[in-house]
Amino acid sequence: MSTITELIRPHWLAGINKVHGHIHGGFPVLIDEQKYQIYDPTGLDFYTLSFADSKPLVEAFAADCNRFSSAAFETVWDLEHNPKFPKATAWAIIKCYYSAFYAAQSLSRILGISSSRITSIQASKISNLAAIFSGLAPSPISAGIYVCQFDAQKQKLHCAKHGQNLGSHEAFWKSFLDRIRVVSSLILSAGMGSLDAQQIASKLIEFCNNLCFSNNTSGNWLSVIRNNVTYQQSYGTWYPFKYTVKSKSVSGRECRSLLNYFKSWRSDSMKIQLASKNDLDRFMATCAFILALCRECTEDLSQRCSSGKSFLMYGPKAYVNFATA
Repeated sequence: MSTITELIRPHWLAGINKVHGHIHGGFPVLIDEQKYQIYDPTGLDFYTLSFADSKPLVEAFAADCNRFSSAAFETVWDLEHNPKFPKATAWAIIKCYYSAFYAAQSLSRILGISSSRITSIQASKISNLAAIFSGLAPSPISAGIYVCQFDAQKQKLHCAKHGQNLGSHEAFWKSFLDRIRVVSSLILSAGMGSLDAQQIASKLIEFCNNLCFSNNTSGNWLSVIRNNVTYQQSYGTWYPFKYTVKSKSVSGRECRSLLNYFKSWRSDSMKIQLASKNDLDRFMATCAFILALCRECTEDLSQRCSSGKSFLMYGPKAYVNFATA
């Protein structure tokens, strides 16, 4: 197992390695089933759930991790170059983005963070339950995207709505960026100056810089590129593959190189070169890094189930085993 997974391991969601067997549900089901208590004050854009038993919460995070990582691998498993249209890379780029997005969602759950949408019905359920425990009239909680982080010591899930008016993808990348920055800092401080800790922290910071490339401070640069390709048909990636505003078209050789480079997600994440002068190279490298890190972390997690057969053996591990058989 790579050093990066060894140093990330201490920052897993507490107890996620104990989850075994077929699991279903995820965060929305956790909210609906209400296997929690609410002792702390709630507000229009925040709430805290307390757990006498954290098992339902951990299993909900694991279920989301399972489905997102499976979707990530399935999305790009058979991504191939089209010899008839060597410059046709638009849908490959879009698929690479969604694969990275799913992989980052999975990694986020492993690291104890969920960026999830709360519906108005779910918000009402939380508000009404809070009123029962407090004995007060229900205090309204607004629907929207909440970043939720589990405090294992206090058995509490702290949820706060994104303060900015962000779309679902932008909101997620902001929460993911913040968590990776924290993990990088913790790895460096815990490493006591060791070379491994310095190299891995440096790699994660370089990765964060790519997420924020071209002044996208909320970490959604990958989403910007995806939008440019999807809606503006930029970079000459769509037929007839001509030069477009804001971007230069790329050659057939460069397109083949892009797809071959992306396949590095099946190799060591630390060996993926993240720096590039070309937007599409940087984009593909960053997506490949996320996917490689997800593959390594889910592999590591699947091998460290302390009770029974890891839940990941019924999701991404099962898919990879079947796809490579």
